[in-house]
Amino acid sequence: MTNVTTSPRRKVQKLSGDDSGSMETNDYENGNSGILFENDTKAVIWGQQIKAVQGMLDFDFVCGRKEPSVVASTYPFTGDHKQKFYFGHKFSAIFEILIPAYKMMKDAFNAHPDASVLISFASLRSVFETVREALEYSQIRVIAIIAEGVPENQTRRLIK
Repeated sequence: MTNVTTSPRRKVQKLSGDDSGSMETNDYENGNSGILFENDTKAVIWGQQIKAVQGMLDFDFVCGRKEPSVVASTYPFTGDHKQKFYFGHKFSAIFEILIPAYKMMKDAFNAHPDASVLISFASLRSVFETVREALEYSQIRVIAIIAEGVPENQTRRLIK
């Protein structure tokens, strides 16, 4: 007799991509499916993670995107301004770009209604409220939380 312990079965959303450049999620148990990412998906970044944004823009260029995926950033501790980034090759027409940074999340989403993704670099102290605020916008289909130490009870509340 072996003493093997297994984890309980978890509900997992299966991701599948096709040649059209879209990424779908399939929730087979409930009959739900929807496209999460497409070739022209736009994102708003919460937080001042300049290296992460530049890395995303570099990846966009290498993948052959015509336009950057990052359309704005938001950070409540600064005023509205623009940040300079690089998109493309230095010999191309589009090299230096200005991405707006907004003090308020609502301003970012109102100015960029085509943004369907929020990438949150909020700290563990502010990530819960940041994500709750983002959930108020119907245009948001995906929220990526890049944070360590988020309390488990807050994570459960966000999932519900």
